[in-house]
Amino acid sequence: MDRGGQAIPIKHSPFQRLAAFFHQDFGLLFPNFEAGMTEYVSGLRPEQRLALREDLRAVLLGATTEAEVRRVWIEAGAQWVAKGVKLRDAFIKLTDDL
Repeated sequence: MDRGGQAIPIKHSPFQRLAAFFHQDFGLLFPNFEAGMTEYVSGLRPEQRLALREDLRAVLLGATTEAEVRRVWIEAGAQWVAKGVKLRDAFIKLTDDL
């Protein structure tokens, strides 16, 4: 979007930024889901961790099944989905760890 020659940035939620980290080449960069998640979280400042935790809690309240969590994950921008990983359980654990 352009306003008088100046681009207006699109604001993404913490969950959307996390999902975008899991792009199509994720599997080439990280050996598994946990390694990538650890890398992502380690780069967050304390206030970003808090914001991500709150956003994850909201996602988990609205998406109560594994299928719903996976759908929301893809809709948020993830292009790589962990096979054999239960995202709902992983996100619950992540909220506890943040």
